[in-house]
Amino acid sequence: MGYQFNDAFTIFKDIEALYAPGTTNFNEAQTRFKIIDEIVKKCLNWENNGIDVEIRNDAGFADYCLGAPVKCILEAKREGVYFELPIVDSKPDQVIDIRAVIKGNKDLEAALIQVQSYCAAHGVPIGIVSNGHQFIGFLATRLDGTPPLSGKCLAFRS
Repeated sequence: MGYQFNDAFTIFKDIEALYAPGTTNFNEAQTRFKIIDEIVKKCLNWENNGIDVEIRNDAGFADYCLGAPVKCILEAKREGVYFELPIVDSKPDQVIDIRAVIKGNKDLEAALIQVQSYCAAHGVPIGIVSNGHQFIGFLATRLDGTPPLSGKCLAFRS
């Protein structure tokens, strides 16, 4: 039997129970090691040989390059950096306009710009930003004439 969504969901709930939002105050390295690494490896089922960390490029150091070849770049933020995410249609996790998400949210806007520059430097289409509890993914490199920060993102709350 292969890896199933329910397996990933159970693992995620276990991680969430250990590190519920507001119960810890991890710096970025602790957030990566204790939360994001676990989610990337166990919930998303990435193999160790498909994960590279702290990869240097012209834009800086990409926290996670996922896939071989690289399919997406994940930028980690410390756990205490929370992103104000609007709720649309009473759905906690949704596809929303990036402009609506970054309006008045300078930390998230800076993080999206940061990961977008890493994606452009690597030629990678998908960028993700996470503080360990929230994950925001978007098309960071586009060929359709739409600026990346004018598109939509998929936002997951803890």
